[in-house]
Amino acid sequence: MRPVINAVYVLLVAAVASFAPSAWGREAAVVYDGITFHKTVPERLPDMVAPRSAHAIKVISGDIAVFGGHTTGFIPSASAEIYRGGEWKEIPMLYAHDGGFAVTAPDGRILLGGGSGEPFGIGQSWGVEAFDPVSVSFAPVSILSRKRAYASAAVLSSGRIVVSGNWYADDDISILGDDYFSKPVSEGRCVPVIFPTGNDDAVIFGSVGVRGERTEGFRVDRFRGEPYDEPLLKEWVPFTFSQPFSSEDCRIADNTYLFVAESRVDSTYAIVKVSHGSFSLLETEGTIPTSGIRGGRISVSSQLRADRRSRCAYVTGMDADGVLYILKISYDAIFDGGKATLEAYYAEAPEGGFPSEHFAAAIPSGGLVLAGGPGLDPENPSKESNFFVRSEVWRFSPGEAPVVAGRRREYLPWILLLLVTVVGICAALVRRKREETVPPAKQPPEQENTDLVSRMKKLMEEDKIYLQGSLTKADVARMLGTNVTYVSAAVNSQMGISFTEFISGYRIRHAKQLMKDYPGKKISEIVEESGFSSEKSFYRCFKAVTGMTPGEWKSTRLQ
Repeated sequence: MRPVINAVYVLLVAAVASFAPSAWGREAAVVYDGITFHKTVPERLPDMVAPRSAHAIKVISGDIAVFGGHTTGFIPSASAEIYRGGEWKEIPMLYAHDGGFAVTAPDGRILLGGGSGEPFGIGQSWGVEAFDPVSVSFAPVSILSRKRAYASAAVLSSGRIVVSGNWYADDDISILGDDYFSKPVSEGRCVPVIFPTGNDDAVIFGSVGVRGERTEGFRVDRFRGEPYDEPLLKEWVPFTFSQPFSSEDCRIADNTYLFVAESRVDSTYAIVKVSHGSFSLLETEGTIPTSGIRGGRISVSSQLRADRRSRCAYVTGMDADGVLYILKISYDAIFDGGKATLEAYYAEAPEGGFPSEHFAAAIPSGGLVLAGGPGLDPENPSKESNFFVRSEVWRFSPGEAPVVAGRRREYLPWILLLLVTVVGICAALVRRKREETVPPAKQPPEQENTDLVSRMKKLMEEDKIYLQGSLTKADVARMLGTNVTYVSAAVNSQMGISFTEFISGYRIRHAKQLMKDYPGKKISEIVEESGFSSEKSFYRCFKAVTGMTPGEWKSTRLQ
């Protein structure tokens, strides 16, 4: 029997070795200056209906949404698009927010405000409108207290929305909907960083002035309190881009954010953490690459984008050869006193290249989506122009197997069939051999079930592993040094419920506590912070456990 198994094993290895490199598009990692770059092959999604740049991009319940910006000819675009079911659907907006802000209100709507008032990025505008993701429609909200373009906005702990920043016009700090509140800024800024700090306060800073000039960048304004010089920003310059900035894209925990900065001394890069208004450098395993796979300098091309569900954040960059780079920052360990880990990825430029500035959003399934951006001038293909913008959309999944592209895709079904067949033969032979020599596995005795459940409860209550959205039965079994069969049997025997119900119970208790402690917190945030994969799953489990919807429960418990 063993010679047969060995022969099949050799066949499997030969199949993988001969087909995998060519069919899957895998290449050996590139090492430059001591840093390993792993290749990632992006997936080309359908193009947007309209090309656009200077637009806002959000991921709402798994759907990609783009808002406003300008289209070819540098003409403001009063439309949005939603990518759902494999296609883009265009939706008319009330105003054209070319370089406007986008912020998620406490009620879940996306508020869009300001932007250039005329074509060619000229002037500012007053209008603010709200996108309702349920009705997929827009409605007017109010007007700004002053005309603005390239401003930023953020939601304070009180639910009020603070606005600051402008382009070729005066700047101040204001509150959306309050025409009488105006606080002067220490220096005018374009697309400033605004990070809420709790207690109805926020810090406001940036390194680009209202006319695009480089500012000192270490002066920090506060919504409450006086401006001050931040010592860390005297060493590290925060990146600011001509794209809408949103603090929620940078948030990794309550009032805790990350952003990328450049050294004033040697032009190296670092990740800065701002927690409750306190600035510090993020401790990392390894260094952030500044040179690409061919030795050219990597220029940062987007704001940092955090994916709280997977506890990762992403920063993109480009080199002079048009190679796109993605830095993946796994930050979960920092909450236990550890260091964040870094992974570097690269993608070769396709025909037409990638845009030099990336309008990006983190996606719940992991990775990034890039949509639109400045395009190539037909009369000078080596130069990008805001008059010729892009409609291409790319999805990047760093760490996953590359997407097979081109003619090689036609071999994939045959490769999979071969591998599945070979693995099946191996498994059948091994299973048959074991059946001849190994007695049937016994279920653990009752006392072992009791001990196993006790250890599981300890994992839940002390380590709170149920907050991991991707937690599986196999994960728990591995942590406990047992197998999934014993985990299921123990929970069922001792508690009379399934493993899924066991985990959901902890998540629902955590969600209820969040609703008690933070009555104004959005349901979408509660869902995410409690470990649920979707709002639909949360509502279903909440109803099953409590007999009420979350809204009904809050109305009876929080009075």
